[in-house]
Amino acid sequence: MTDMQTALTQAVGKAKLQAVIDEWEQDTNTESKDMKFQTTTGVTEKTFNFINENPGLTVSQIAKRMQEQGFNNSSVSSLCAQMVKNKLVRKDEDKKLHSLGKKYKPLTRILTRPKQQKPAGLPALVKEKADSRPVQAMIDSTPKPWGTEASNVLTRINVVEARILYEELKKIFGG
Repeated sequence: MTDMQTALTQAVGKAKLQAVIDEWEQDTNTESKDMKFQTTTGVTEKTFNFINENPGLTVSQIAKRMQEQGFNNSSVSSLCAQMVKNKLVRKDEDKKLHSLGKKYKPLTRILTRPKQQKPAGLPALVKEKADSRPVQAMIDSTPKPWGTEASNVLTRINVVEARILYEELKKIFGG
């Protein structure tokens, strides 16, 4: 049998524990009902809105004022250039910015250079070189102090020229 003091201590401890649990459940229920998430917008949209609200400022003036609000100066200048390129904002002859719309639209990527196709290996490279420089032009432009012996010719031309020579000889002699 437990003594009276131990029993009372345990009972009081359980009562306090139960009171803390009840209080915690009430706090949790009220917080979940009142929770509201604050919507955040990015620096791009805030930059556009700043230009819209303050038309007629230069890029450096906009960047300086937005830096005072905690934005990165170079990020703001770069975004201004992108907005001009994407036609969200226009630059007048005095280099002052004016928005072209009332509402922000997300920026899209504009490619400034077209992609270049790579040749499909040596055959494509040989064909490209063969089309651009005929064999007769190669023969005429090559200096001939070393003679016309086959071994001399073959040691002094590169692989592309050798391939072109091979194709031309194949046309002449068949095969």
